Amino acid sequence: DDDDDDDDDDDDDDTWPDSPYGFMIDVTLSATGGDQGGTATTYYDHIMIDQNQNPLCTTSLEFEGDYVYGPGQGEEYYQFIDETITWTDGTEVGNDCPVDWAIYKGDPVESYLWYMHPMAFVSCTVIEQVGNLADTFLGMDDSGYIPTDDGTFGDFCENVGPSYQSAAGTGPIEGVWLMPGLDGELDSLGDFGYFEAQTPGSADYTHWVLLGLLMADAANVNEPVAGLEGDYATIPFWLWVYSM
Repeated sequence: DDDDDDDDDDDDDDTWPDSPYGFMIDVTLSATGGDQGGTATTYYDHIMIDQNQNPLCTTSLEFEGDYVYGPGQGEEYYQFIDETITWTDGTEVGNDCPVDWAIYKGDPVESYLWYMHPMAFVSCTVIEQVGNLADTFLGMDDSGYIPTDDGTFGDFCENVGPSYQSAAGTGPIEGVWLMPGLDGELDSLGDFGYFEAQTPGSADYTHWVLLGLLMADAANVNEPVAGLEGDYATIPFWLWVYSM
């Protein structure tokens, strides 16, 4: 009960709504290994929001993980995904949300497997080098929120990435961020490509779909480099709405 306004009420803060409308994520990472692969630390903020997209509270986690480089990473992935980060250990480092707004049960690594990780990227290097991948349609949202031209992989590297670099003050685009999803999942938002996973890692997805961009941190002096080396920022395009 969080609606008791008595002075001695020790339940949830009376200022909280009964439940959040949804959430956004803010993710940065630091990786080492370049074109050999290596390790990565991911900093993940899960930000609860109200219907006006105003932040309510944040749960922050830090994940250690394995970074793997190179296309053809397995039948669980879209074939041109060439940079992945799989979380192996997770620690909650901050939380100012109500107790009953918990975002995971048990081990956060297991809770987020084939949902928020493995984090999977198609680098702009591969997009430039592989056949007609640059001309392959990736997505265009109906709202015009994503500043696309023709919505191809090449468009995201050549136009969308530099647009966000200028707006957000990051370094240059490293690649396109894909997430596990279901065929048709983004149809309500516009026209999007769905890239099949031949053997999905769980029953919760069938394809890989657009999530956002991976950008070099403005202070990352290692870029340009093959693979990942140093600090990176992400630009997630979506927010998630809880079932009402």
